[in-house]
Amino acid sequence: CVGLAAALQRGPRRQLPLSTLLWPMLGLCSFLCVVNLIDRDMAIILRAQWLVLTIAALLVVRTIVDEQSLKRLVFAFFVGFAISCLLTLSALVIDPAGAFPGGFGRFKPYGANPNQIAIVYSVTAPLAAYLVLRSQRGLFKVVCLGILGIAIAQSLLTVSRSSMLILFIGML
Repeated sequence: CVGLAAALQRGPRRQLPLSTLLWPMLGLCSFLCVVNLIDRDMAIILRAQWLVLTIAALLVVRTIVDEQSLKRLVFAFFVGFAISCLLTLSALVIDPAGAFPGGFGRFKPYGANPNQIAIVYSVTAPLAAYLVLRSQRGLFKVVCLGILGIAIAQSLLTVSRSSMLILFIGML
């Protein structure tokens, strides 16, 4: 849907270098690597997701022609990630014991794998920080700061080293 919306959006487009076509081409070639696997169906589905994701990403990148279009894209991603953070926060509010199965340990909202869900928090924090620095509306800055705090706190609760690294690099 995102790629289709980017393709149908009116306005100027960036010309991408030919080297960016390597990503979809690698996605097409990756199908050859999984032909003889036992669980071939799942591998093909994952490769198809990669191919669609790379095409959508290239279509979206073409729409970023100025700072205003970049802010619009960052805001759209931020809203989606903020909703995800608030949904996982609801696991902590509704059932704190269930969010930490086996006693106090790693944060597993609704049974999600901490290493996988922590990536959501690690992406949300830099997006929120960017919007705090770029926005001129006071109330919006406060909301973004709140989401930033929630994302960092939940990322710390997952105790995921990979998400800490991504969070650190993103916040730099």
